[in-house]
Amino acid sequence: MRPGDAYDEPPALRRLLRAFGDLQVRGDAAPAPADSSTYDEALVGAVRAFQDRHGLVQDGIIGPATLAALRVPLSRRVEQIALTLERWRWLPDDPLPRHVIVNVAAFRLDAVVPDRAGDRAALSMKVIVGEARRHHETPVFLGTMREVVFRPYWDVPASIARQELVPAIRRDPSYLRRQDMEIVRGGDDDAVAASRVGTGRPSTPRRATP
Repeated sequence: MRPGDAYDEPPALRRLLRAFGDLQVRGDAAPAPADSSTYDEALVGAVRAFQDRHGLVQDGIIGPATLAALRVPLSRRVEQIALTLERWRWLPDDPLPRHVIVNVAAFRLDAVVPDRAGDRAALSMKVIVGEARRHHETPVFLGTMREVVFRPYWDVPASIARQELVPAIRRDPSYLRRQDMEIVRGGDDDAVAASRVGTGRPSTPRRATP
């Protein structure tokens, strides 16, 4: 639905946006006609405010994403607020000037450093996180970083190797080569490759341990 389109239930949308605080109605403002069936500018502005608060594109258009957000039950919103407050409780009251934070829900990492203009993100990048439905949740913790290993090996946990890699390899013998993986004997950094794949060592080597 776009600005100016006909709309069957604008009063319901007005009530909802007013309850959310996105539709501001001054005492001297003339109320919309009870039979109004137009997606008017007042509603468009309120929808833009709603979209801004929910991280949506602020175009004033009620598309699938905006409609889905509008339809989230208030009980679910209360639950989200409670969960967010609990996550905030884990964070330090006064974070260190230089810090790295991973937003698990947004799949992003930001490294923040202070400068004369204020804190700024010196590095911002996408990250891969676990999946709760597969019981591979990304752990949430707070700690002091003392060293960084660039381009490290990645040892696949035995449970993931059994449940995911072995079936994938059986379906597709080229799976290891396409994923730049190798099978090694042992779990130390000097482990010997049991089966070399690909042509030469990959630039970002990873290995799967049996």
